[in-house]
Amino acid sequence: MTTGTQPVTSSQPAARRSLTQSYRFQQALGLWAIRIILIVACLISLFPTLYVVLYSLKGGGTSLYSPTLIPQKLTLENYTKLLSSQFPLWVRNSLILGGASAAVSVMLATFAGYAFSRLNFAGRRYGILLLLIIQMLPTVGAMVAIFRAFQVVGLLNSLFGLILLFGFGGSALAVWLMKNFIDSIPKEFRRSWTRRRRSTGRPTGRSSGGSCSHCFSRCWWRSSSSALSACTTSTL
Repeated sequence: MTTGTQPVTSSQPAARRSLTQSYRFQQALGLWAIRIILIVACLISLFPTLYVVLYSLKGGGTSLYSPTLIPQKLTLENYTKLLSSQFPLWVRNSLILGGASAAVSVMLATFAGYAFSRLNFAGRRYGILLLLIIQMLPTVGAMVAIFRAFQVVGLLNSLFGLILLFGFGGSALAVWLMKNFIDSIPKEFRRSWTRRRRSTGRPTGRSSGGSCSHCFSRCWWRSSSSALSACTTSTL
């Protein structure tokens, strides 16, 4: 006598589907939590900028105090006074100074970085370290020497003198960056440079762009801060 056995349905596929759905739900929940945190952080970081913009439109006196977040009286009078002063001239000079100094710094850093990376000469090993040590010294210690040198060559109170000062004076870090970048390029690329310049041109542009942005921001900040201090002194 034979007895028939019926197949028992397994619940493993259903359990796997439930685990997969639970994992996807947890992953989506974590992703949205990260997005919400980033959005809140961006809003918090943008609040000082919004505060400055709103109070630049504030009218009714020179006081920055206001009982409300949004000033009760909004006007463009502050911007009219600013544009009618020497502020546009200061911005133009800062742009010229930053752009020209960045161009000089990048050109010098490219040549010097290639020399320190590929050429063999006396003092190559400690020369780059000496440049970084000199860069770490405060600029105030060389103020008298720089003033005397500019006075002798007749570059005091000139835009060209500031371009030379910022372009050559802050290029040590740019030389270090360019040297490290050129070290990362295999020497075999030098022989096939004409065939591979498309593949190596993008990293070169990124390294030059980093050095250029660093020099431009440094020159812009120093020239802008000196102009603002002069404006504040003149209004007192």
